Amino acid sequence: MFELNKLKIFSAVMIAVAMGSTQARAQAPEQRPSQILQTLIRDELSKKIADSRVELRSDISWVQKPLQSAAQSVSLIEENARGEAHFLARAASGEVAEGWVRFSAWLSAPVAIRRILPGERLSSDLFSVREVDVSVGLNREYRGAILPAKTDFSTLEARQTVMEGTFPVSNGVRKIPDVRSGDAVRLHIVSGALVLSTQGTATEAAYLNSRVRVISAKNKREFVGELKSDGVVEVRL
Repeated sequence: MFELNKLKIFSAVMIAVAMGSTQARAQAPEQRPSQILQTLIRDELSKKIADSRVELRSDISWVQKPLQSAAQSVSLIEENARGEAHFLARAASGEVAEGWVRFSAWLSAPVAIRRILPGERLSSDLFSVREVDVSVGLNREYRGAILPAKTDFSTLEARQTVMEGTFPVSNGVRKIPDVRSGDAVRLHIVSGALVLSTQGTATEAAYLNSRVRVISAKNKREFVGELKSDGVVEVRL
C-alpha cells in the first residue's frame, strides 16, 4: 500500500509539471518571422550606433521579393541621413532578400537648459538629460562626438557657445586649465646645479606637467618650460 501511494504521488507531480510546461508555452508563444526579422535589424543598428535605443518606424520595403522564411541573420549595408537602413536578410535555407526600413536611434545626451558662452565653467545643473534621435540630420553627423549623459562636467569649460536645447560635443569643451594666458607664474630656470628664480607671465593656457610658454617679468624674454604645482614653471637650459 505504501509503494502504491508513492506511485500515485509521483504520477500526480509529473502530471502537474507537464501541465505547467504546457501553460508556459501557451503564455510565451514563439515570435513570428516578421518579429524575428525586426529584432535582428534592431540588433544590427544598435551595434553600429552604440548605446542607442533603436525603433523601426515603417514596414520592410523589399527591393525585389520578400524573404519567404524566417530570417536567421541580418547584415547592414548602409544607413543614411534620412533615417533609412539598407540590409540583407538571410534564412537558414540560404535564401537572401534585400530590403529597406526607416528607423530612429535614441541616445541619452546632456542638453543645455540655457545658452552657455565660451570660457564658461560647466556643471551638471546646466544640462538636463534627454533622448535625442541621432538617426537623421545634424544629430547624426555629431553622434560620435556627443558627450555621454554621465559626463563629469565639474572639470570642464566650454570652448564654444552651446545653444539652449542643444548638446555639447567633445571638441566644444575642454578640461579647465591649471594656468591661463596672462596668469602670473614663478619661473625656476635650471642650468646644471644652478637654479635662478624669477617672476613670469604665462602666454597660453596649460596643464600640470605639460609644456607652456612664459615671459619673464624682468627682461621680457620668452621661455618654454614645464608647469609644476603651485604655479611654478621649470625651465631647463
